[in-house]
Amino acid sequence: MNSGGSFAYAVGPGISSLTLGPFELPRNFYVEFCFYISSYQSRLVIHVMKANKEERMRYYVTNNITGNAHHWICDKIFVPNGTYDAIEFSAEDMRNEYSYVGLDQIDIYDPILRRSECD
Repeated sequence: MNSGGSFAYAVGPGISSLTLGPFELPRNFYVEFCFYISSYQSRLVIHVMKANKEERMRYYVTNNITGNAHHWICDKIFVPNGTYDAIEFSAEDMRNEYSYVGLDQIDIYDPILRRSECD
């Protein structure tokens, strides 16, 4: 993924990933994010890798983009407390050089204190 501007983006064809970590969450948090997908069949997939485990857990997959959905979509995933090797944001199934997936506003949100942990 290219992060030269105010947001990260991937250009097809193929798969491109942004990996963050390692990190530890002392309690349950939400990871909030916004994404933009420009072409049919391209998708954003989020995997989480817990420490000392080989497997990648798929936490999020976007729905297929249909019609004229050229706008940013914001969402969040619940991540339970624990120690993690990484969280991976992957742009997948980009068919050609006109396929883009953008990623912006990644934030860790504390649902108990109702505030961002990134401030």
